[in-house]
Amino acid sequence: NFSLGDGTHPFVIPFNEPVIMFVNNTDLGEHSLHFHGHNYWVVATSDYPQAEELYKPNYLKRDSVTVPPQGWVKLIFVADNPGVWLLHCHIDWHVPAGMSSIVLVAPDLLRSGLSTGLIRPIPPSQLAACKAPKAVAYNSSDTHFSGLAM
Repeated sequence: NFSLGDGTHPFVIPFNEPVIMFVNNTDLGEHSLHFHGHNYWVVATSDYPQAEELYKPNYLKRDSVTVPPQGWVKLIFVADNPGVWLLHCHIDWHVPAGMSSIVLVAPDLLRSGLSTGLIRPIPPSQLAACKAPKAVAYNSSDTHFSGLAM
């Protein structure tokens, strides 16, 4: 089993809170753990526990790390990016199997942030991407790509 929380409730973290996260993998396969919205320091793993002391304070900073089979990783991050963020296994079909969780950072700032200026609105260039025309599916019997919106 590999689980990120109980699957029904988010991890709620206050703004700027330092977080030490241990991820245990009781599965026989490795899992690539990816975190949206934050980068974390990889402090140590079950494959290399001495890294915590050897590389202090120069830990690798990543947004993904491989959790060894039947092993663990120790991560540290600072919850300095308010939002609702996905923490999940990067093997796509593992997500619906329960290897994902939501991390809610600074819910109080999210409630008040747009009105106080602490949270910036989505830039117009990003909103434009949401409104872009959808691509037409390519038919393998076609000999050209003129139907695709690029």
